[in-house]
Amino acid sequence: MNCTKCKTKAVIDLPRHNAAFCTPCFTTYVHEQTAYAIKHQRMFGPEDRILVAVSGGKDSLALWDILLKLGYKADALYVDLGIPGYSAKSREKVERFTERVARPHGATLQIHTVQEEEGAGIKELSNLVHRPTCATCGTIKRYQFNKAAVEQEYDVMATGHNLDDEAARLLGNVLHWQEEYLDKQSPILPASVEGFAKKVKPLYRLAERELAAYAVLNKIDYIVEECPMAKGSMMLLYKEALNRLETESPGTKHRFYFGFLDKQALRQGSGQALRHGSPADEVGAQHAAPLRDITPFKQRFVDAMEDDFNTAQAAATLFDLARDINRGREAGADIRPAQDMLRELGGVLGLTFSVAEGPAMADASPFIDLLLEVRNELRASRNFALADRIRDGLTERGVTVEDSATRTAWRKRRG
Repeated sequence: MNCTKCKTKAVIDLPRHNAAFCTPCFTTYVHEQTAYAIKHQRMFGPEDRILVAVSGGKDSLALWDILLKLGYKADALYVDLGIPGYSAKSREKVERFTERVARPHGATLQIHTVQEEEGAGIKELSNLVHRPTCATCGTIKRYQFNKAAVEQEYDVMATGHNLDDEAARLLGNVLHWQEEYLDKQSPILPASVEGFAKKVKPLYRLAERELAAYAVLNKIDYIVEECPMAKGSMMLLYKEALNRLETESPGTKHRFYFGFLDKQALRQGSGQALRHGSPADEVGAQHAAPLRDITPFKQRFVDAMEDDFNTAQAAATLFDLARDINRGREAGADIRPAQDMLRELGGVLGLTFSVAEGPAMADASPFIDLLLEVRNELRASRNFALADRIRDGLTERGVTVEDSATRTAWRKRRG
């Protein structure tokens, strides 16, 4: 197996990209994916002060390492939870990394000790508030992280959440129909309320396996053991289910999470356009108003094709553009520029399009389509329990799922 870029011997293969890399090219790939995420999501700039949440695990230490090597001003915060047999080891890993890698870059490490500053250990605190230890831990970390960032005037907080983390979280939110969390799930959370710092996840384009390989190849010494407090966590179950799907169909996690982000952005944009009303409502309008800004579709298409010719994502972009055209037709908008763009981009993939006169699909349609894609992959891997939960959840919300030997369809129940 040779490196896709330089043709020397490869050390890792990436089935979801149909690629393989040697150590230098793989390191470049990781850095470029992170840099792209930062730029694409406008997370922060070269002059911003960044506070990284580190735990001693591969993801957070890899993030700190990457940001420093990309030239960013990144300090770190470690929260010592006092977990017997675990916290001491993880803290040691962080302190060693600080001395070996971070300090030569001029970066500093801050340590918050729960036992000293809260007056009790994590288990005692969880019993006090009657919440699971894992949930209490997350609350304390988020509070201390935000508090340090605001008080010390950091521009942004960065966490090491990767593609696996975000896809598992999305699956959990979808299975439980936690709409308020779905609305907020994003690689970036702006500082929209006073007293809360901006939060970003620069590693959302990289898989857990890729970050583990990056840590090993770049000699980052991290704690391998799972936190003992995470035992029984539903997130681990969701990750296991997605791992099985990924094995059977490489790229499943990528398609699931990035499909959600794309459809979420389109849904929010469409909602904004609909709030403006149809052209007929505008006094003195002489011509039909144009469809909302369609340039993001072209950029998404170009990004997909530059991402190792990701034709599946490119085709999904065309599908979303066609859906917007249908909605625009129903609203009386001028859809001709969008139709021209659809023909232009479709031609790149050798596609042609016919005119459809049917009514526009409801805003929920993209999410239902996405759910059924995941359900079909779950059924193919014989994970019928999770597949049935998706079907039952749709049924409760008035959506009938119809399976046949060749396809799965859905329709909204009347009444």
